[in-house]
Amino acid sequence: MKEINMNNKFINLSMITSAFLALITIPVMAEDNLLKNGSFEDYNINKDNGRWKLVEFSNWTGAGEVWNNKIGKAATEGEYKIELDVGSEVNELSQIVTTVEGTQYKLSLDAYARRTNSSDFQVLVDGEVVATVKPDRKWAEYAVYFVGTGVEQIISLKELDAQSNGLGSIIDNVKLEVSQEMIVNGSFEDFSIEADHGRWKEVRFNAWEGKGEAWNNYLGKRSTKGAYKIELDVGQEVNSLSQIVTTVNRVEYELSLDAYARRANSSDFEIWIDEEKLETFKPLKEWINYGFKFFGNGTSQTISIREVESQNNGLGTIIDNVSLVPTGSFDNRPPLIEGVAKKTVAAYNFFVFTPTASDVDGDTLTFSIENKPAWAEFNSTTGTLSGTPSIVGISADIKITVSDGKLSTALAPFSVEVTEAVDIAQKYGKATQPAKDGYYYYGSPDKMIDGDDSTYNHTEGTTTKNWVQIEVPSPTKISSIMIKGRDSSAYRLGGATVYISDTPYNGTLDASQKVFTLEGNNQKQYIEFTEAQSGTYVIIKGKDSLHIHISTVEIYGEMPNAPKFIGTNYVTTTNKWMNKSESIFNVQASDYQEDNIVYSIEEDVPFDIDANGDIRVTDVLNNESYTFEVVASDGIYSTRQSMTVNVSSETSVNQVFRSNDNTPALSGYVPNTYNKGDTLTVTIAGVSYEAFVSEEGRWSIADDSIENPLAVGTYDVSLSVNAGEAIVYEEYFEIYSSMLQSSMHSLSLETIADVSVQVSSYTQTPLVKDERVRGSSVWLRVENGVLTLENKSYREIKSLLGKYKDKAGKDVLVKLDFNQNILPYSTNVLEHFENADVMEIVHTAGHFDTELSFGGTDCDVHTDTNKTIYCTPTSGNDEIYSDNSGQNFNALSEHQVYSVAMATYSHLYNSVDGLNAMKAWVEGTTYKTLDYTGSYQSSESYLEFEDDKLAYLNENYFRVTMPNNHVKYSSMRYKYAAEGMGGGRSGNLLGTSSGGHFASAWEGSLNIDKKGTNIYDTIHHEAMHGIGFSHASGMTYGWSHAIKQVVDKIYTVGENPVVEVPKYVFETKVLGKAKIQLTIHKTSEATEDEVIIELLSGTAVMDNQYSVEQSDNDENNQVTIAMDNELFTRFFLRVYASDSDELMSTMITPSDMETTYLASDENSSKAYHAITHENWERGAKALNTTLKTNEAQEVCKLWIGSDASIAYQVDAELLNNKYKIAITNADWLESKNLLGRRAVWYQYLAYDYSNNGYSTTWKDYNKLVNDDTLGILCVTPK
Repeated sequence: MKEINMNNKFINLSMITSAFLALITIPVMAEDNLLKNGSFEDYNINKDNGRWKLVEFSNWTGAGEVWNNKIGKAATEGEYKIELDVGSEVNELSQIVTTVEGTQYKLSLDAYARRTNSSDFQVLVDGEVVATVKPDRKWAEYAVYFVGTGVEQIISLKELDAQSNGLGSIIDNVKLEVSQEMIVNGSFEDFSIEADHGRWKEVRFNAWEGKGEAWNNYLGKRSTKGAYKIELDVGQEVNSLSQIVTTVNRVEYELSLDAYARRANSSDFEIWIDEEKLETFKPLKEWINYGFKFFGNGTSQTISIREVESQNNGLGTIIDNVSLVPTGSFDNRPPLIEGVAKKTVAAYNFFVFTPTASDVDGDTLTFSIENKPAWAEFNSTTGTLSGTPSIVGISADIKITVSDGKLSTALAPFSVEVTEAVDIAQKYGKATQPAKDGYYYYGSPDKMIDGDDSTYNHTEGTTTKNWVQIEVPSPTKISSIMIKGRDSSAYRLGGATVYISDTPYNGTLDASQKVFTLEGNNQKQYIEFTEAQSGTYVIIKGKDSLHIHISTVEIYGEMPNAPKFIGTNYVTTTNKWMNKSESIFNVQASDYQEDNIVYSIEEDVPFDIDANGDIRVTDVLNNESYTFEVVASDGIYSTRQSMTVNVSSETSVNQVFRSNDNTPALSGYVPNTYNKGDTLTVTIAGVSYEAFVSEEGRWSIADDSIENPLAVGTYDVSLSVNAGEAIVYEEYFEIYSSMLQSSMHSLSLETIADVSVQVSSYTQTPLVKDERVRGSSVWLRVENGVLTLENKSYREIKSLLGKYKDKAGKDVLVKLDFNQNILPYSTNVLEHFENADVMEIVHTAGHFDTELSFGGTDCDVHTDTNKTIYCTPTSGNDEIYSDNSGQNFNALSEHQVYSVAMATYSHLYNSVDGLNAMKAWVEGTTYKTLDYTGSYQSSESYLEFEDDKLAYLNENYFRVTMPNNHVKYSSMRYKYAAEGMGGGRSGNLLGTSSGGHFASAWEGSLNIDKKGTNIYDTIHHEAMHGIGFSHASGMTYGWSHAIKQVVDKIYTVGENPVVEVPKYVFETKVLGKAKIQLTIHKTSEATEDEVIIELLSGTAVMDNQYSVEQSDNDENNQVTIAMDNELFTRFFLRVYASDSDELMSTMITPSDMETTYLASDENSSKAYHAITHENWERGAKALNTTLKTNEAQEVCKLWIGSDASIAYQVDAELLNNKYKIAITNADWLESKNLLGRRAVWYQYLAYDYSNNGYSTTWKDYNKLVNDDTLGILCVTPK
């Protein structure tokens, strides 16, 4: 077949993909000829000339000559052929056909030239020349392609006007067929010549990419179609021809061509589809048709014929008749199926599972199932398995299969377990009844649905108030209800009626909603429904005026399947520059079947939503408001919620950044106007910085970038993108100072020795009248050769920390392990052990070191707030008073009650758990077995301020537990309406206080027995008053209840916690002004070398005002704590590690940092300290007051501790006479007989107030202190 093209009007096959789809889905016979009488066998004779005749052909318009097989060459179809040129006129034959729009057609005919000067002819479609045919002397097939228009079209064969010489071409077998051919110019008849060598030409073929040699039929073997064939190998380069076709996905195509080898060493050729080589051919010396099949991918694909690269020898293979047609077959692939069904479903709840199935071939799918549960239905069209089970059990090996009619794929077998029905009332219900209105026996309705049969509700006994209702998720399909009355007075339930309603009770009942009448007993009464009843409220109305008291209501059924949005306010406001990273709103939905919920926003708005329900900005916000819908879906059911985002031109800060560093590293999110590559300028305190922006959209400024240290306070930040409009964020961050400092340090700790101590005997001495005891009162003495340990504290002791000096004068710490616990208020005789005579006890814990006192007679009135009145029961015995006289509640003696309570507090506050438990209370979370998520203990109920609650706790936790803040407790015989009283006044430096500290508790509330721990509430509550907390502070009620819960969970009520040496202990040594060395040791039970050092400051400090680190002078187990010279505060120091249960703590006062100590007097057990005038002024500043002479005592307490007081004249004289410390020109205050601020004294040893620093000799003792360093003298118990 010879293809001819006119004016390059070849068909663009990419435009007829839909036509091919039509051919594939509606097959067309390839040989159906749309032209009638195409072989010219039917005609009417105008003139008969024997072997040829002048005729008019049926179905054709126009005339011609018909030749039989006795003239010229035999017809290719039938007995006749035609000559188009009749005489000298121009002849034309035409026929009308109806085409299909968009369908490709092939118009073909056979022709030959009767003579060398035979006229050529044209092929026309609708009057437009689509081909001009110049036939050879032999029969050949010629063809042209066009696309139908969908209307009647005229097909014409016309003699050329200029060649009407009576010698026309011979034509036969004219056909018009629907064509599936996809290769254009497959017989290489249409080309442009680059070099003409006669019988062969170097050419480029139209519709093909590449070039080759076109050979006519005078060279090599005759073409299999048309007048030309190609040799692929042109010269020595590697040649290829390629053409782009558009295939249909999964349709099979056949590519074929004719080829022969011109010589034995002719090069082979390859067929490529896109970049994949499908076949290599080695042709024979005769024409052979080669073909293969492939499946289309639905895109534009490149068909290539390539010379084998290694064989480019100029002797190429001869190729002709390249064809590509669809075979009509499809590539069928198995369907896909996936999905995971829920493993469980509660009885009475709807189960549904629909697998996701697909077929890449687009085939219709059907589903089947094996081992379908008896309670379920199955949809073979969708594959959905669904149903509502009512019986508990397991359905195993369920298998769902999908089929496309030929191939099948199955899900892995799965099981569904039907679990016990969910009590909807208990889990989701809300019970209500009429308000109590002062009714004495009122019982809360929630007791009906708390799952506890021992509790019950109680309504009034009136016709208008004897009803209850339980609201369940709307709507619930209720299958079963169980109601059980109170064990006693159950008769009152008789005749009560049960209703299921969509609306709450309003005083009127609808008889049609009644489902049951209850009997008057305390048995479980079941209401079962054959058909589930839909409703939102279960209402129970008492008969007449009978009370309703029900212990249990259980409701079972099917809850709503679709997710439910939580809350009703879905309106928020954000600023127009809001970043793209932070959430602007959190959407939450719940699913009663506990299915996983997926959120989405389907509308075109500048927001998106993540899996957690957080909505974020995605683009610039140009509108003032956006309203859109948020979708919550469990994969089957979905719910929509309207959401409105208002856009403000005012900036806002979601969370203020707080730093304890005055040159902080700052960061934040870039505004939504920022795009990658932009420049972002950040301006702080008038200074601009170019910020680094991360891939996540966060800007940052390193901490070394801030030019000037920032003072404490809040700061605005402005952001500018590409030097554009400044966006100002007010109060963006805060520089603050902190009271609690914590750091972790790795040290090489030395292990102290364990010393076994044997207790020979002991005696316990309860407190007597007017006797006081402090929790740290433990003494080790040697008297008359007897080694005695006196425990004048309320603590039971397992081990103690001892210290002595070795021969080199170095302190040595040891752990004293007693063979039996040292009891409270006991004197113990010990067997001698090494260094016992020089051993002293180191108190490892001073927390809650509270004084206990018993005795005295004036119980009613506190006449002087600077003193504490102690009371004993008027009965004269030591037993705790009880309202239930005659009953024994394991009563303890009064001092035992207080001892156990105080020891418990001491042990708790000095444990690692103590502070962590209180942090959990403030934050409303859980810690170990403690749960502070409930509203009763929550700090939210008590702390009515917006400050940082954790910072509030850090300050007040230590303030409450200061070892120098003693609260005196008294017990009162008389029981009043209240349970206690307390008083006191606190200062602002770690609880430094003046005035009397007292807390009294009436005995009626202080029973320690198996029934409760109210003593811990009461004593702690009064203790909080004792150091200045009011009821509104959160400490007296909230903290007391929280502490009680700790005691309940951790301690055995009524048992005294046992004290032992913590695993990590330390010593402190003053190195100089504002510098202390900390030496840390561990016991044999300790496992860590990384310790935590906590400092609580009496005043807030910045990170750069202190340091805790190893210096060059420190040993491996030492660190140095250094303070800013201008920092004036007291520190509470705690040391522990990750394996600690308890910790060691101590107070570091300003006197420890600046060595105020002068001397000690053994006889009076007093120690003396000097406070300079300079430090007097610093104390005044700390107390926010201008100290007067009669406030000198406050300075002593501030610097040294609450035990300190101003020295008396006798103390000054003692120092002057015995210790050579001269005090002259003293101005004594007559009213107090105290040494005042204008008093002048000579100092000795401890301080040299000149610039020479410390003095270590006695020679300067007569040096007079000048007026610039006037000071005061303080005294403390040694």
